[in-house]
Amino acid sequence: MSQNIKKCVIVGAGELGGRKIDTKDAFLVIAADGGIKYLEEQNVSFDVFIGDCDSEIINGSEENRLSLFESPCDTPNKIEEIYPGKESAFKKNIEKIFLPKEKNDTDTVAAANFALKKGCNDFVFYAVTGGREDHTFANIQLVKYLVKKGCDAKIMAKDRVFTVLNKSSITFSGQEKGYISVFSLSGRSTVTLENLKYPLKSKTITDDFPLGVSNEFLKGQKAKVISEKGYILVIYQDQ
Repeated sequence: MSQNIKKCVIVGAGELGGRKIDTKDAFLVIAADGGIKYLEEQNVSFDVFIGDCDSEIINGSEENRLSLFESPCDTPNKIEEIYPGKESAFKKNIEKIFLPKEKNDTDTVAAANFALKKGCNDFVFYAVTGGREDHTFANIQLVKYLVKKGCDAKIMAKDRVFTVLNKSSITFSGQEKGYISVFSLSGRSTVTLENLKYPLKSKTITDDFPLGVSNEFLKGQKAKVISEKGYILVIYQDQ
């Protein structure tokens, strides 16, 4: 990856899990549809809204469901009426991109592609897991898509981080604890795991057997995961 890092933070409408949205050093911050609610709740400024305005976020209980928008984004000039009480989120300097409900890309994919066109090469996603499992899996695929394009990308889930490696590595500080898992995303992959409870040396793992699940950090040990061949999904506890 080049030294010219352009970081993009994208906030979706999944489960935030109590995480604080960190936009430090971000070149671009995007609200992907219902992610606008989380940004507003944490008083985090953002640059772009992208979505089809169909998100729903649970407010309290299942019976007390809060719809973010009272009508679709077919009338973007009336967005303040669609999203009552949050007019500040749509102040004039916020770029608004309204998407049709029927489309090939999810709101999150559309947000990522928009950021790619702006030159972003380092992606951090919030609230894109939990809830619908199909969307969680789609967003893992999105991370791989971005890595294939030469970007860094990670998902900040409730208490986990998801990232994808390809002929690259990730080194940990030694302060981590709990579980770490690695999975192949490209048929057969070759990995090395150093300073973990179950080390591996140039081991082939496949996408049809979960050999790399539930490894563990060792106290005070600087663990390292190396993708020697193929795309590797790394999921680790973040406490």
